Amino acid sequence: MNDNYNQNNFNGMNNGGFNPNQGQMNNPQMNNNFDNMNNNMYNQQPTSNNKKPLIIVGIAVAAVVIAVVLILVLGKKDEDKTVNSYDDYLKQQEKEEKEQKEKEQKEEAELNKNYTIKDYVLNDGSILIEFNNNNNIVVDGEFKVDFYDENGTLIDTKDTVVRGVRAKTKNYALLDLYSDKKEYDKYKINTKVKKSYISKIYNDKIEIISQNKVDRTLVGQIKSNHTEKIDHIELLAIYYDSNNKIIAVSEESLFDVDAGETTSFKMYIPTGDDYKTINYNKVEIIVRIAYDL
Repeated sequence: MNDNYNQNNFNGMNNGGFNPNQGQMNNPQMNNNFDNMNNNMYNQQPTSNNKKPLIIVGIAVAAVVIAVVLILVLGKKDEDKTVNSYDDYLKQQEKEEKEQKEKEQKEEAELNKNYTIKDYVLNDGSILIEFNNNNNIVVDGEFKVDFYDENGTLIDTKDTVVRGVRAKTKNYALLDLYSDKKEYDKYKINTKVKKSYISKIYNDKIEIISQNKVDRTLVGQIKSNHTEKIDHIELLAIYYDSNNKIIAVSEESLFDVDAGETTSFKMYIPTGDDYKTINYNKVEIIVRIAYDL
């Protein structure tokens, strides 16, 4: 190769290109192009729009505020509506309860016009009250008996009741004074009649089959002619003397008597002051009540 050619080319490169002593390009045109490219890159960066985000944030805040206000306003209206509705409900309930109470009081006043009672003092001092229900519904008879001495001073008061007395029938309440009999000169019976809560009454479904005196007891049998089991049956034995005066009673209760069942009962015959059984001329056994709970 021509040494002069190689040397000239090398020198040309040094003059127009890379200078190993300086460590950089010496071409002015290339440097200018590079500077222009950098300036264009910086100049072409998008400018930030500060107003647009602020508008979006403002709209969002306004929407939240409006939503909160609407919730508070509508919530307050709903709360007021609920309170008013509850107040109206309470007033309506109070009105209905008052009307119902007035109705019951009126009905009870009518019930207390349609009854009669008879009372019998038994040999042991107890009182038997015969209650005649002249109403058209089943009622309960409640009795408060006040006792007075010979001076008219109240010395005692006792309560008794007869339940489930059917319309246009009679029944009996017993005020037992045998165990704590006190001397009294007279008494007064205060009666209150109420509509009975007992509705399923089957007195007419119970048949007295037999009755016999055995020593100090009265034993017998009854039969249920009802098609279903009867929960509770109360029997009452009324004893009469030779003058047909009621002188004593005894009671017995039977439970869970099945349909068509025949079952037995036993009652103790009352005794007198001598602790011997009373002398009676006849005894009548009645079904005081037979009912389902």
